[in-house]
Amino acid sequence: MAEERLRDINNRIAEILSSGEGLKGFYRFVSQNPEIDLHAACQIVVQRNDLTVCKTLSEWNDQNRRVIKGRKGLPYYDESGRKHYLFDAQDTFGDRNFIRQTYPIKRLFVGIAELNGTEFNEEVFNYGNGYTALKAEVSRYLDDYGYLSDEDDERNAFIVEGVSFSAYMRTGFPQSKSIEIKGLPYSLRENAELFTEVKSLTVALMEDVENAYLKTLKIAEVIDDTDEETYSDEPIITEEKIEEREEKSEEKLNSSEEPAFEENLTEEIAEQEESKPWRKANSMYQKYMETQERFSNSIVAMRVGDFYEVMGENAPKAAAILGLVLTGRDVGLPERVPMCGYPYHV
Repeated sequence: MAEERLRDINNRIAEILSSGEGLKGFYRFVSQNPEIDLHAACQIVVQRNDLTVCKTLSEWNDQNRRVIKGRKGLPYYDESGRKHYLFDAQDTFGDRNFIRQTYPIKRLFVGIAELNGTEFNEEVFNYGNGYTALKAEVSRYLDDYGYLSDEDDERNAFIVEGVSFSAYMRTGFPQSKSIEIKGLPYSLRENAELFTEVKSLTVALMEDVENAYLKTLKIAEVIDDTDEETYSDEPIITEEKIEEREEKSEEKLNSSEEPAFEENLTEEIAEQEESKPWRKANSMYQKYMETQERFSNSIVAMRVGDFYEVMGENAPKAAAILGLVLTGRDVGLPERVPMCGYPYHV
């Protein structure tokens, strides 16, 4: 019975991935439900083609929403074989209309323009060319960061299309009816792997976009205080004190004493920065690496948003062990560091 159910799901997933409209619906559902893993998503999307945001009964209750009487939940089985139910937002009611959380579209365009070093254009917000402009920026991003192959242009096109559409579906303007994408032409296994890669690359893109956008906000404010009265706490040094300091400095140079503590400390810091370049990274990555050093015999995973991430030299090992897609993360260093991750709930 279980094998028959699995075979039926696989056949329907194959139909969805090979159909342009079906693939759009799958990308949209996964993008708008990032907390649902692909194992569960595959079982859910085959049941209805009009799904929006899905949550458990308790999660809806926490948001002061109730399931409409007579509406049935969407069943799925987790990796251990336990059965669960999700309810779509359309099957619930509350004091206010449900509004899904979205990523601001202007924030998306500003962030990806900053990533690519291109100029942000206000005119891209109209429905006519917004998606086309986003697709061009996504293609540039994926190519610049080495996510595209030099040998398979067809597969590259599907990746660019999938990441662009998935990122667009995260915004508040998912005008997908006017967007046409092609179904995936490979075997079920190859199509599933490509879909998984698109999902991981979309997560990496959105994280990089958010970091880049935040950088645009950190513009130092220039303060002109030339006309203001100032006060200094520095001591007044007379000519007598200057001569006294010069004499002491000359005596110190002629002595055989050990270098000053400050000099030793400066050398020690320089050595640490050379042996541990991650100390020049952002605070998040520094904290991660400090923890990894404390537990050097383990692979550390850090909670970042809705994901646990493994970064640095252990990322390729974790990706191989867990079957994850290896990507990269901008941590404030000259080059991106290897990174892989998985949703927090798995």
